[in-house]
Amino acid sequence: MKKKFTQMMPVVLAAALQAAPLLRTVLSIELKAIAPSAWAVVLRLAATTVGVFGFDAISSASSVAISPANATNGTPYVGTLTYTGGHSGSVSSIKYTTVGTCLGSSGASSSFVDGLTITYTGVNQASVTGTPTSAGTYSFTMGIYDSSTCGGLSDSRSASLVVSLLNGGNVAPSMVAAPASVTSQVGADVLFSAGASGTPTPVYYWYRGLPIAANQVGTNSSLTITNAQFANSGLFTVVASNVQGTASATAYLTVCKTAGTNILAFQYTNYCTVSNAITMTSFMTNVPSATNTYQWKYNYGTVLSAFSTNGSNYVLSANNATAAHSGVYTVGFNSVVGANTIVNNEFYDSYWAFGVPAVITASPQATNTLPGANVTLSATATVQQNPYGTGLAQGYLWYLNGTNLISNQLLTGSNLTSTLSLTNLVATNAGTYTVVVTNYWGSTTSSPAVISLGTPPSISSQPASKTVIVGQNPSFSVTASGTAPMAYQWQKNTTNLSNNSVYAGVNTNVLTLTAVTTNEAGSYTVVVTNSAGSLTSSPAVLTVATPPKITMSSYDPNTVVFGASSVSNLTYVIQSATNLLTPIPWTPVATSAVSSGGVLVFTNSLIGTQQFFRVLFP
Repeated sequence: MKKKFTQMMPVVLAAALQAAPLLRTVLSIELKAIAPSAWAVVLRLAATTVGVFGFDAISSASSVAISPANATNGTPYVGTLTYTGGHSGSVSSIKYTTVGTCLGSSGASSSFVDGLTITYTGVNQASVTGTPTSAGTYSFTMGIYDSSTCGGLSDSRSASLVVSLLNGGNVAPSMVAAPASVTSQVGADVLFSAGASGTPTPVYYWYRGLPIAANQVGTNSSLTITNAQFANSGLFTVVASNVQGTASATAYLTVCKTAGTNILAFQYTNYCTVSNAITMTSFMTNVPSATNTYQWKYNYGTVLSAFSTNGSNYVLSANNATAAHSGVYTVGFNSVVGANTIVNNEFYDSYWAFGVPAVITASPQATNTLPGANVTLSATATVQQNPYGTGLAQGYLWYLNGTNLISNQLLTGSNLTSTLSLTNLVATNAGTYTVVVTNYWGSTTSSPAVISLGTPPSISSQPASKTVIVGQNPSFSVTASGTAPMAYQWQKNTTNLSNNSVYAGVNTNVLTLTAVTTNEAGSYTVVVTNSAGSLTSSPAVLTVATPPKITMSSYDPNTVVFGASSVSNLTYVIQSATNLLTPIPWTPVATSAVSSGGVLVFTNSLIGTQQFFRVLFP
């Protein structure tokens, strides 16, 4: 569609794109004077791999046609009006400029020429129906818009409908609406249309080149060329014929191409990162005798090079490709063949904005939390403002696990923070989050932030209370489950323990004590922690007793009874020996547990021999 402002440099940020830099270019050239002869004029544009040059006159690649182009007075008519051009897919409304009614939804209609009604059928087409009430040639102009309210970017194209008299006698055709020459980008659709008066209604024949049978390419009042290529460029002839004679007209198709061209680019602006040299190239191929001259300008005034023969190149060096040098670069060219001027000093504008990708200054942070919680991630980026336009924007695209796009935000300003709020988290919310910050000059991906949804610790085996004798090496253990990793902290009487000569494994699930004394008696617990929470075990009591002394309570010549006071429930072993010579020959004679009263008693028959006894607490 046509540029809204002809001497301005607007920058409008469209929806951001992921992963690839948003280098957008567009090409369109309007060739307003074409040689009245049978050769083709092909305008070709090229660029380095670094930058791309595009021209801003996209409307020259568009046209409107009505088919059939002929109606008969008093006879019902059904026709189709079609807009074709590089932006036909973005049409959202049309307006018949004479009536001025905006048709912005499918089915909307208004009066049309000579008793006919036009009805919008969607995108780039409308139907024309009714019964003509008078004969004549009706030229009409349609406004084409990318907004449903007939606003925004627009284009304006004209065509004609020929209404003949019913039974008005035979009249030879007369070409009253000759096809217009078109300049198109490679890959766009091209639409030629023509209208001729005459009775009976003329039949149309289109030819690629001269009107001979071998060159025939169409038999309608309009001719559509889809996916135009260089090979399609050249002369096209339309012949209108009836029993009384024929009428003909010609038009030229010029096909253009720029490497990397995006023919749908919004506002037709080329975006390129700074410090990249750009070669802008534009030249016409014509008959060998053509003389082509070029002139380059910056911002409509500064002449970058004077008129010169075959001066088709302009190089913007890397050190000049700066934000301050954003603006309009114009090429003007003139083409002469003999005494005929093919292109008369036509100037075409290219809009360039030089900038840099956004820079992420703060990435989202990892979070460990519980299911059902709410989490907010944030990322901050800065964008270089550009003399080409103010209020430049950035797109923030939030991804889960690299490919699942879950939020697309567009923020305007220099230093911006984007937030992503996640509520009532479930298992599917867990994963790696990144944000891709995008502007016209590229995209930048943040560092990843992992959201973990953990299971809190639970203890399946609590530490058990113990009773030991001074000098022994007891241990406590706990068995816990939950989201790994698990952290442990053993405590005595709710005070955290540290590893030392007595305690080992204070940060593991097993706490070991070495050579305990009565000082180590107390209540032991362990705090188990993971990303989802913490849990304290039940207390385990450590009782530390001193070794008992053995006393002899009674005896007779054959039996002796020994006793000792200790701590109940300890397991003990009685050993005896007949002498104390090293190595002492200790022999177990009894194993039991200290009674609930803390008293241990054992009896031994002396059998008339000398014996020694000791008590062990294994």
